[in-house]
Amino acid sequence: MSETSPLVYQFGPFRLEPHELRLLRAGSPVHITPKALDLLTALVKRAGRVTTKEELLAELWPGTYVEEGNLAVNMTALRRALDDGTGTTYIETVAKRGYRFVAPVTEPRAGHDLAAPAVDAAPAAPPPHRVAVAPAARWSIWVPGIIAVMMAAVALTFYVSRSSTASEMISLAVLPFQVLDVAEPEKYLGLGLADAVITQLGNAPRLNIRPTEAIRQFAVPAVDPVSAGQQLKVAHVLSGFVQRDGDRIRLTVQLVDVVTGASRWSARFDEQFTDLFALQDAVSQRVAAALIDRLTPADRARLVPRPPADSEAYRQNLQARYFLNQATRESLTRSVTHFSQALALDPQYALAHSGVASAYRRLGIGAIAGMSPHQAMPLAREHADRALAIDDTISEAHAVRGSVKFQYDWDWIGAEASYARALALSPADAASHHAYGWFLGARGRFDESIRELTRARDLDPISVILGENLGVVLGLAGRSDEALRVLQETIAFDPKLGRPYTRQIAIYEHLRQFDRAFEAWHTAFVVSNRQADADALERAYTADGYRGVARFAAESGRDPFQAAVGFVLLGEHDRVIEKLEICFRDRYTWLPFLGVDRRFDPLRKDPRFQDLLRRLNLS
Repeated sequence: MSETSPLVYQFGPFRLEPHELRLLRAGSPVHITPKALDLLTALVKRAGRVTTKEELLAELWPGTYVEEGNLAVNMTALRRALDDGTGTTYIETVAKRGYRFVAPVTEPRAGHDLAAPAVDAAPAAPPPHRVAVAPAARWSIWVPGIIAVMMAAVALTFYVSRSSTASEMISLAVLPFQVLDVAEPEKYLGLGLADAVITQLGNAPRLNIRPTEAIRQFAVPAVDPVSAGQQLKVAHVLSGFVQRDGDRIRLTVQLVDVVTGASRWSARFDEQFTDLFALQDAVSQRVAAALIDRLTPADRARLVPRPPADSEAYRQNLQARYFLNQATRESLTRSVTHFSQALALDPQYALAHSGVASAYRRLGIGAIAGMSPHQAMPLAREHADRALAIDDTISEAHAVRGSVKFQYDWDWIGAEASYARALALSPADAASHHAYGWFLGARGRFDESIRELTRARDLDPISVILGENLGVVLGLAGRSDEALRVLQETIAFDPKLGRPYTRQIAIYEHLRQFDRAFEAWHTAFVVSNRQADADALERAYTADGYRGVARFAAESGRDPFQAAVGFVLLGEHDRVIEKLEICFRDRYTWLPFLGVDRRFDPLRKDPRFQDLLRRLNLS
């Protein structure tokens, strides 16, 4: 009796051999962690049906308690391993339940290759003792096989068609609605309603929608939708105007084909002013139906957000989002006020909790910080957690939670799990790809980081900060020429912004092109209207070359991290450690990059620097 060969599984270009602990793509081994391979095996064995998170946790970590975040991290690693460059979806996330392996799977035995002919070539002569088969018996043997082949072909055709449809993303920009005959306190309606529609349509399948940050610049009178669509690199634009008439609000919109300039669809919506949510929902549903051929009941369910319990809470949320998207210190503070008023009216308003979490996160980091990280970040975490306790499907809240864990807690595993969840919920969200790409850059996973940042840039092609951060990561990866090219493209987009110039400094310093490093810093001061600083920098450079510039950086007193970099250039390592300890105390946002920042290479063997990396969970 012959022993049965172990099973293998084949899907797309992949071949999974669990008994060999091996995954192949087109015959070549795929790098995959053992736990991610176990996860793939568990899903493939149940192909076509939902595997719950509880089942997976029990199978992958039997008898051991582990947090759900570990499953999300391994799912991210698995999806990365299955990225074959075709856009094919192999694993589907089923909200609040688990995952489903959706690709067709065949199960040849080990030692048999699907690429080989199913039947060997016929021998020249019949073998001895060959048994004759009657015609009817031959049909009984061959017909089931023919039917099986035909059914497989139909299934494959259906799958290829479905995958092709899923990969055909439809690009759309929702421009701020023009505001007519509306009192000054209600000017927020144009951008606020557009933002609400963008957020709701972000849940639509196959829809690549530009974020509010990208369309905010078009909040001016008489915008040409075709011209705006060309700038935003989209195929369709939704534009219109909003008008108040007593206790009613009217929204007139049109959907424009950017290539032809023709209107694909137009409509007028008229609602009570107290029912702005119904207005947002009606527009979003009609746009989705106009652009997407087939919306399943599940798709439609994802398109319907939970309505707030109070109409005034909804209006406060709209105003808060209006100020949140202006992204200045003052506007963020005002957004917190409006979000808080919305939550006072409806404490279970998940989107308001998520929004105020985003506002606190922005107030706690970066150039526009209006609060210390120790004040802002715990509040951001608290509201993100409360949002997700109410509704676990809010991508924004998962992304905020990831950023708090990344930039404040220095919890790398937890941060990646949160980012993975955010992207699983909103695969076309530029902000989540951006945040995750930035995180990966800090972890030294440069190829993945560049891929995520490039994807974010594709989704939001006019974002300056995306160009900056892609340039930074390319520089950290040692791809200096590419980094400088990307930064130059970013500068060309808006030459009056100072920060893209400063992003060039570290690259020029690494290349020992100190004259260009000085020019970049000096230009940044000039375009930022900081002429006094530009003059002081020039005097330092004239007096002592780039050493003078380093001394200026170290002793200008504004930024302890900048001072630490200056002291590295001066070789004053005690002062470097002193400044980095201040950054550690204050949770400076660049600290997570300390493990990959080449400017600090002279300190790598210093025990004090190694201890700092240990406390940052970077060693």
